[in-house]
Amino acid sequence: MFLEESKDKYLTFNLRESSQHINHIRKVQELTLNKNRPQIGLKGINGLYCSEEWWDNISQNKINHKFVSGIITRIFKSGQDRGEVNNSFELVLDNGEFWEEGIYVSNEEQRKLFQLGSKVEILYVFDELKSGRMLDIVIQMSISKVSNNKSN
Repeated sequence: MFLEESKDKYLTFNLRESSQHINHIRKVQELTLNKNRPQIGLKGINGLYCSEEWWDNISQNKINHKFVSGIITRIFKSGQDRGEVNNSFELVLDNGEFWEEGIYVSNEEQRKLFQLGSKVEILYVFDELKSGRMLDIVIQMSISKVSNNKSN
């Protein structure tokens, strides 16, 4: 089920191995455990976010997941980030649908890999918020080593 690096693609983001997100993980876990904030955070019914129990439940397909794959058609800046760096992209999926997502990298140098025509694969898991809504969480992202765009 998990994405893997190969001769054809780079694994640019793997939440399980991301040391950059330690503070974020800690904050999500604290909100999950905080009984005084009943509407904020994850419910934790699949295990505490990024805990061994949570990862085991993903591996055993006890947590719903979604795989998205497509070709980059647009790269852009979105949100309120202060920098001038593109942080998002648009994919066209095999069925012709368009999909937008942020660029997830474990190493900032990998941002330059996100180019028009490159193939991206994203693995999401779904976890329930205390409010009852489902949250889709990017746990892995990969990109092709060779662009599919003939003009490159």
